[in-house]
Amino acid sequence: MWHVSVAWQRMFLPQQTLLALAYDELVGVGDGEAGEWVEYGPSAVHLRRRLSEEEAARVGPVLDIRSTPEAAERLRKVAKLLPRQYRQLVLTADLPEAGL
Repeated sequence: MWHVSVAWQRMFLPQQTLLALAYDELVGVGDGEAGEWVEYGPSAVHLRRRLSEEEAARVGPVLDIRSTPEAAERLRKVAKLLPRQYRQLVLTADLPEAGL
């Protein structure tokens, strides 16, 4: 699944503008016809899209890694890339099964 989140921080942007930016990020990837979901938050828009058949063939079967050691390791790697004020929120998330 492809997932993009677009948020405003310093300057307010309407949800439709955020959604347009999210769609711009997913040009050429995934298959919206196979499934696509939009979620609106107070300052962000999340767009999820299923993989295309070709993409799915390359990566193999879908696996749910939530609450696994693999998920915890991925979370640690990504947390290093986040702005400091968000890093600690991610690293202290309540994920007991993931070992955090």
